[in-house]
Amino acid sequence: MKTPVENGTCERHEGMPLSAECLKCGKKICSECRREFGYFCSVECLNASRQSVDRSEIEQRRQDEGSMNKILAFVKIAMALAAFALIFYAAWLVWKNFLDPAGSIAWQMSMPIKSDNFFILSESDKSCLFKSGDEFVSFDPSNGVQTSKKSVPELGRFDILLKKTKDGFFASNGENSIAFFAIDGGLKWEKRFDGMEISKAAAHESGAIALVRRKIDYDTVTEALKLPSPKLVSLDESGKILWEKDSDGFPETLSAGGGIYILSSFTAKGDDMSALLKAGDLKTGKDKWQIALGDSFCPYAEIFDECVIFADGNSLNAVSSDGKSKLWKVPAESFYEDQISRNGDFILIRTDDGILCASIPEKKLLWEKKLDDVENIACDAMRVFAVVTTSSQKEIESMPKGASMPKGFEQLDDDINPLKQNKNASKRLKTVYDSELICYDVKSGTELWKKKKLYGEMALGEGKLAIVREPSRESLMGSSSVVMIHQIDPKSGKELFVRRSNVKIAPPMLILSGKLIGMELEKEADLVTRLSCGGNECITYPGIAAFRLK
Repeated sequence: MKTPVENGTCERHEGMPLSAECLKCGKKICSECRREFGYFCSVECLNASRQSVDRSEIEQRRQDEGSMNKILAFVKIAMALAAFALIFYAAWLVWKNFLDPAGSIAWQMSMPIKSDNFFILSESDKSCLFKSGDEFVSFDPSNGVQTSKKSVPELGRFDILLKKTKDGFFASNGENSIAFFAIDGGLKWEKRFDGMEISKAAAHESGAIALVRRKIDYDTVTEALKLPSPKLVSLDESGKILWEKDSDGFPETLSAGGGIYILSSFTAKGDDMSALLKAGDLKTGKDKWQIALGDSFCPYAEIFDECVIFADGNSLNAVSSDGKSKLWKVPAESFYEDQISRNGDFILIRTDDGILCASIPEKKLLWEKKLDDVENIACDAMRVFAVVTTSSQKEIESMPKGASMPKGFEQLDDDINPLKQNKNASKRLKTVYDSELICYDVKSGTELWKKKKLYGEMALGEGKLAIVREPSRESLMGSSSVVMIHQIDPKSGKELFVRRSNVKIAPPMLILSGKLIGMELEKEADLVTRLSCGGNECITYPGIAAFRLK
C-alpha cells in the first residue's frame, strides 16, 4: 500500500483531499476513489490489477499441475515396471516348474533289465551298446530308439566282465569258463576247464589269464583238508593255452596288462603267514620280480600302464611295472577295488581319510586331501568332484522345554542327585550329519568351489555334471518313489536346475547327447518285504530312462 498523501485535492472528486496513491499507476486518489475503486484511481487500473493477479495464479496452477503430472507419470511407470516384473517372475516360475524341458523325461525304453548281469560295452552320442542277460541291445541315446537287439544263448552264462577291447570283450561265468564275444554279439571262443573251477581271472588286450583248481565240494571241506593248489593258465587272443604253471599258496588278487601279470597270494604254516606279490611275463609265464609283504594281506593289486598299485594291511603302494622303483606310499588300513578309478592320465583313490590323485605318466602322487567321509568321486580332464559327508556334535537339551524332574528326584541329596552334581546333566550331544560337493583342480588339488547340502550319485560327461539324489523318506509303507535331479556347472559350481521326478534311475549312469541316461527303477519294495527277501532282490528294472540336461 502507498503512503497517505496529505496535500492537494482529487482530480476525480473536486474539493476532496488526497489521501493515498493508486496501487497500479501511483496517481493520487481521495477517500471517494478508495470507496469506489479501492486503492485504485479508476476502473481501468482495477481491472488491470485483477488480470495481473489472475495470470500469476494461472501460471502457478500450471506449474503445480505440471509437477503433479510428472509425479503421476513416475508412479505409473513404477507400477508398470512392478507389474512387468511380477508377470515376468510368474512366467519364470511357470517355465521353471512346468514348461522348462531341463530335468524332464526325454524318453523311456521299456525292456526288462537283469541288473546282476548287465554291463555297458560301448557308448557314444550316436549309439550305446549294453549286455543284459543273454541279449545285446543297441539304442540311439538322442531319442531312445532301439537300433538292434540280438539274443545269444551262451551270453546269459557270462555275468563277469573281465575287459573290453576294440573288437569285443572278455567275460567269465565265475565257475569254469572264459569266453570272448565280438562287439556285434557273436561268440568268438569259449575256454572251458572241465572238472576245474576258476578262482581268479583277468584279461588284457590280447588274451586272458586265470587261476584254476580242481573243483571241490566246500560243504565237505574241513580245516584238516588242504585245498588243492591252483594252476595259472594263460590264454591267447584265440582262446588257446599259451602256458600253464603251478601256483603256490592261496591267491588273493590277479591282474594283467602292459605285458605282465600281477599275482598276490599268501601261505600259512601253523600260526605263521607270509604274503607275496609276484609279477610275471604274459607271453612266457616267467617270473620277473616279487615283493615280500610279510604277514599282511593284499586285497588289491592293479596295473596302470607302467605303474602297479597294490594294498597291503597298512598302506597303499605304487611301484614301477618293472619292479625296480618305489613310486609312492600312503597309509590305508583297508582298501578295496571300488575305491580306485582311472580317468585318462589320472588315478583317483578314495581312502579312509580322504582322496588321493596320482598321475600315470609322471608316476607320482600329485596331491592328497584329508576329508571326513567321501561317498563317491568323479573326474574329468581338469577337475575332481567329491561328495563328502561331514559330522559334528551339537549340544541339545535332554528334556523338552518347560519339563521338570519328578519331585521325588529333586528331593534327593546333593551327593546322589546328578542334576545338582553336574549342571550339564540335562544336556546331551547329538551327532549332526551334513553333506557337500567339493570341486578340486585335478593337477594341483586346489579347491575351486564347494556346494553345501548336496549328495547323491554323480554322472559326468560332455562337460556336464548331474547328480541324482534320493530323499530319505523310508517307512514301513515303502520308501520314497521320488528323486531329485540336479545339474551343476562344473566350472563355477552354479546350480543350473533342480527337478523332482517320480521316475527313479540307478547307476550305471551316462551323459550322452545332452541327456542323463540310467537304469530305471520300477518300484522299491517296502522295508518289511525287502528284509524278508534279502535286500535288493525285490527291486526291478523295467528299462532305461533319459532326462534332458542344459
